[in-house]
Amino acid sequence: MVSEYQVMSPRAQWVTPDGLPTQAFYRCILGLFEIIGANKPGSLIPDNSIANVKLEQAPAQTLKGNPQGVLADEVDLLLGPGLAFVAGRLAGTAFRLTFVSAPQAIASAGGLALLHGLGAKPFGVAATLVCLVGEASYVAGQEVEIGFASVSVIREVADLLIRFSNAVSVFTLPDATTGAPTALTNANWNIVFRAWI
Repeated sequence: MVSEYQVMSPRAQWVTPDGLPTQAFYRCILGLFEIIGANKPGSLIPDNSIANVKLEQAPAQTLKGNPQGVLADEVDLLLGPGLAFVAGRLAGTAFRLTFVSAPQAIASAGGLALLHGLGAKPFGVAATLVCLVGEASYVAGQEVEIGFASVSVIREVADLLIRFSNAVSVFTLPDATTGAPTALTNANWNIVFRAWI
């Protein structure tokens, strides 16, 4: 006879045949807490959001749990970055450290090495174009979040290594009014990089 555990194979990654949470389950829960903390800095996770009593506070910023998912003594699982216990509740504290660069000039095929001072390889990076001279229906001072299609960013422990595309116009944005793709004039824009751990 085939057990429910064998038939419901996706369940296998979360619960052992004995019904205990697996290490993958704990990693998933901690990942969710990081997402909650990232979306709402300083937000507290509701008291009733954890149904498993095995996930209870233990000493030194850890959760009690059994990462092997087998019958054994529970161990203290270290909390990941951005998590802490505040007044007996698990709180997402978002990012421990952030870096924001000074506005940087954009040059076709140009490169930058930006020292971030975070002391570790950043977890994430974002970039924002800052309009200096009105173009494509954007006005001076407006900031536009962008992806990394025209620039590469190598995250290192000490710095961010940036390389711009060799296209004459490094970035193309939709016109702010019509949505028509518009190749931007490099000199009309600066770029600001953000990194966090």
